[in-house]
Amino acid sequence: MLINADALDTRKPQELVEGMFPRIGAGFAYGPPYWAKSLLFDGELALAVGNGTDFLGRKVIHGSVAVVLGEGLLDAGLRLKGRQIRQQQDDAKHAAALAEIEDDPAAAAEFMDDRAPYTSDRVFIETESFALPAINGQVSPSMADAMDRLSQIPDLELVILDSFADFLYGASPTHESSATKIMDGMHLLSAGLQCLVLAISHPTAKGDKMLGSGRLKAAADFVYRIEPVRGTPGGSGPLIAALSCEKNKYGQPPPPMQYLIESTEWLEPARDEAGELIEDAEPELVSTGTVRLYEPAKQAAPLRMPALELSGRPDSPAQLRVAARQPLAPPKRTGVLASARPAVTTFALKGI
Repeated sequence: MLINADALDTRKPQELVEGMFPRIGAGFAYGPPYWAKSLLFDGELALAVGNGTDFLGRKVIHGSVAVVLGEGLLDAGLRLKGRQIRQQQDDAKHAAALAEIEDDPAAAAEFMDDRAPYTSDRVFIETESFALPAINGQVSPSMADAMDRLSQIPDLELVILDSFADFLYGASPTHESSATKIMDGMHLLSAGLQCLVLAISHPTAKGDKMLGSGRLKAAADFVYRIEPVRGTPGGSGPLIAALSCEKNKYGQPPPPMQYLIESTEWLEPARDEAGELIEDAEPELVSTGTVRLYEPAKQAAPLRMPALELSGRPDSPAQLRVAARQPLAPPKRTGVLASARPAVTTFALKGI
């Protein structure tokens, strides 16, 4: 396809998460086990995009998300519900703080009425992995089938592959040729669905690099690394990790961000093995992990109210009444600007 260079779009590429992820592209996030990779991306990021609320304090484009699970289906629903329960708990705390600040109990009810529901309605789970490596520049049959299903999701903005190793189907990520085919597959997936593709990967044995050939990082649009900051999994102290950017093809890497891993608890009605409610049975106490933005300076200062929530929480008491509603996703750009030249306006480049 031949176009005139004057028709190229010179605006900054669109971003799914402000300053972090491009709207269309493919890349990785990696880190050691037990440091909440799935909680951070399959839960926090997926629900942030699905609800149009902030991710780690950064604005997102509101759209649908597909989480393709090669592992972890057993507790995927529990993790998503736990994050929604925590949102309800956080909103209730903010409402109580507002009522105290304004000395008006009705302020709490008004605040809760203004809140947009925080749901998983726009998060979809694909339970079958597929062969990611491209074959002679074409997607594999299993990936073609998956793309057909994923393309039916309205306003799809993000596809998360968890974990990366489950999509290799025998290809070695450490081999240069195989790594090239893997990255070809990721970019074909992104271009075909016109969305961001994020693969959750693992580090090397030393933990200082992402597992696989350097070709993976070289061809990726972005790479993020999770590193432990404080605490030990299974210990009694708080767990704090840092998310840092090792590569950002379309701009300056954002500064490292820290997040806190915490337990969220709630009472769940007792059910039998078939999922039916057990009458007259006591509710069960259920807990799962969730993550939230951790800001050491703010944590140390005394606060009159709970720390503001990372998913669209207001920044000051005066803003507590404002519901965090986001507009629908803006149209995706093609990479070509409209032009008066008839020969140019008939073309559209995908995935630029």
